[in-house]
Amino acid sequence: MVSPTVGVPITAPPPITGVLGIAGIYLRFGTVEYLGIGFDPLSALGL
Repeated sequence: MVSPTVGVPITAPPPITGVLGIAGIYLRFGTVEYLGIGFDPLSALGL
């Protein structure tokens, strides 16, 4: 028996490298927020 199609395309899951990259960026921002450390390049340049 063939399952009926609804006409909605099912996208492939993102590659694991993309998921890990996004998770890494999120964790870095969370760590910087939590520890209260950071570097503002614009203020360092006087802008």
